[in-house]
Formats: sequence, structure tokens, C-alpha cells
Amino acid sequence: MDFKLKAPMRAFWSLAAPFVKAWMGFLMRPIIVNRLPEGLKPPYLIISNHVTVYDGLIVALYSKHLPVVVFDDVQRLDFLKTLLFENSGVIFKPVGIPDPLVVRHMVKARDAGRNILLYPEGEITWTGDSKPLEHNLARLVKLLRMPVVLAKFKGGYAKQPNWANSARKGRCQLEYDLLLTPEQLDVMNDTQILQHLSSAHRHSEIDWLASEQGEAFRYSSSMPTLGLQLLLFCCPSCKGTNCMKTDASSIHCEKCGYSATLDANLRLAVAPDKKPAMDDIRQWYGWQLGYWKETIRRRSTQGGTILRADSNDILSSPIEGHRLARTGHGPVVLDNGGIHFSDTDGNVMTIQIEEIRAVHSVKFSANRDYRLLIRTSADFFLIPLVEPNLPVLSWELAIEEMIAMAEEMKGAGKAAPTP
Repeated sequence: MDFKLKAPMRAFWSLAAPFVKAWMGFLMRPIIVNRLPEGLKPPYLIISNHVTVYDGLIVALYSKHLPVVVFDDVQRLDFLKTLLFENSGVIFKPVGIPDPLVVRHMVKARDAGRNILLYPEGEITWTGDSKPLEHNLARLVKLLRMPVVLAKFKGGYAKQPNWANSARKGRCQLEYDLLLTPEQLDVMNDTQILQHLSSAHRHSEIDWLASEQGEAFRYSSSMPTLGLQLLLFCCPSCKGTNCMKTDASSIHCEKCGYSATLDANLRLAVAPDKKPAMDDIRQWYGWQLGYWKETIRRRSTQGGTILRADSNDILSSPIEGHRLARTGHGPVVLDNGGIHFSDTDGNVMTIQIEEIRAVHSVKFSANRDYRLLIRTSADFFLIPLVEPNLPVLSWELAIEEMIAMAEEMKGAGKAAPTP
């Protein structure tokens, strides 16, 4: 792959950038804080926290030089995105899977004098807290030996939480800082590099909004709670699952009536007569995560159906393909044998748990429902689960737990539970 920015793409971006920038300025209203040294020139590595579907656009648009972006390879299954991305030198990375070819492409992009934009977390944050960085990032940074720049969003999650389908009124802030130089990398080991990057990259939107700087940012929305059941799907009062409903201003359990409100600044308030109290959505989600894992393990031990959902057309593509095609339809059933659905001929098709290399809840635009992405060694499967109250996140977490259980069984030399 040639990463030299060709004349047609230069011309395209010079024409398109002002319009896209105006759109992002209207929608996200970013405040740009650039603390990079005046003499810093490409190539350098940009790492960013991942908060919305728009942050890649904003980072690229407000960078002095158009970077080569490392994107999940499922994005190339969209024809228009493929046309745009491949001509601007995007590197497609397998979802959740290390790939030496990606590293070689990054080296080529560096050698071509291009900046590289990388999201080390790999996916958009659900709670506003950045995920821990993996040790492989330090090795990659050491190998590339490029200056490392942090593009850090603050207020991006408050502007458009991952579970919401519309942006709040208010502003976000994007800060550019130089974290490491090649000379510093030469005298640091992997552990020191990772600690330095983690400390700078770490961000909690809830904590930031409560800080002196965050308090200066104010957000408003006529529907601040709508969609929150996509994140919080278990009731902490009655322990019900997939029972939470939302309207414009509240989230409530349809089984026991437990309720809470959430404002546009992410302040959670549980109704005074309801127990237990929850300090914020992060605490609620933390409790839910542990409870949901226990629930999945219990259902797995009992055998039979673990989860079931209706689904529209299920799409698939070979890993090396460039287009999704209809491969089946729901209902979709998860049990100890794997994920089952009907193929286009009406026969049962199964994706075994042992086949799954990665699972993610993905959406291709800010205003579309999430879909379950399953990746095996050979194929992508894109499964749209029928909402409103079977959140894709609950399936992602359940499948991840079953993969973990299968690994435990394998390590202990035990047979997997029967369906």
C-alpha cells in the first residue's frame, strides 16, 4: 500500500474539509487547545481517547496534516467509506485481533512522512471512562520511534454519550499535547512508556465534569435520559434483566418501578423512595457488569437458552470480502453450543463459541441502533437485534463471558457445558 497523499485526494480534502469542518463546528462545537511545539513536523503518532463516532473526523480536520487513520476493518464493508478511506491511506485493523500486517503498514506510513492516528482503546467508551491501555501499545510506540502526540477529548462523551442518538447542546474540548519524543523513547523501557502514556491518556468524563474545568462546561438536552437502557439494562433493586425503560427524563424498571433521572451533565439522581442509591451511571454499570457475568454463568450451568432475541436480516462477509450479504434471519438464540439462527434456506446455522475471535456492539453512524458484530477466523457476521429492550451490549458482555468460560474449561481440561 502506498501512503503518499496523492494529488486527487489532496484536492478532494481541500474542497471537502471546510464543509465537514463547518458541520462538526455546528454539531460538536469543539474548542481546540493546541500545545504542540511550533517546530514539530510529520511524521508523528497521534493517540486519542475514543468517545463518539465523530472524534476521528475532528482530530483529522483540526490536525495540520491529514493523518493515516487506523480503523476497524469492518468499516471497509461500506462501499462509500472504502472508496474514501483507501484513497486517503487508511489502515484497516482486525477488530480485537493483533495483526503484524497492520504494524508493517504503519511503518510504511511513517516512512512516507505521514502522521498516524490510532485509537488504542479500540472502541468507543460506554461510560465515559477511558479503558486501560495494553502493553502492546508500548512495544508499538518503541518500534515506530515517532514523536507521540495525545489528542484528548474532554466533554465529548457528555456531548454525545454512546447510548444516545443525538448530541446535547454545549461544547467539547480537544487538547493536543506532545507526550514523548524519539529521544525519550530511547531511554525508557516498555513499562515506563506504558505508565507515561496511561497517565496522560486516562480520562473520566464524570470526574472531569465535577472538576473546576469541567464545571465551566454546561450541557442541555430535552431528552437527557432517552436511550440509557442500552447501557443500564439490569435493575439494581429487583435484579431484573432487560427490564429498564427510558423516556425523555427518567429511567425506570418496568417490573418493580425503581427509577432515576439523569441530566445532560451526567448527574444521576435516584428517586428518594427507591433503594439502592446509585452515585452515578458508572457505579450502576459496575454493579451490573458483575451481576450480568454471574447471571450468564448461572444460565450456562443450567443449560438451555441463555439469551434469545428477534432479528432482522443477518448479514455476513468473508474476512477478505468487501461487501455484506444477507445470510440468514432471526430469531437468534445463544446457548452453550453457540449462536444459532436460520440461514436463507431455513436451516439452522451455528457460530460456535470456540470459533469467535472478537465480539463488539457497533453502529455505523451516530443515529442508528447498535448491531452485534461477530468475527470468526473466516467471516464477519452483523446481527441487528430488535430493540427497544434487548440491548446489544448485553449480548456482547454475555458472549465475552462465555468465551472466558470456554477458555477456563479448556485450561482445566474439562468438557464445555451442553446446550
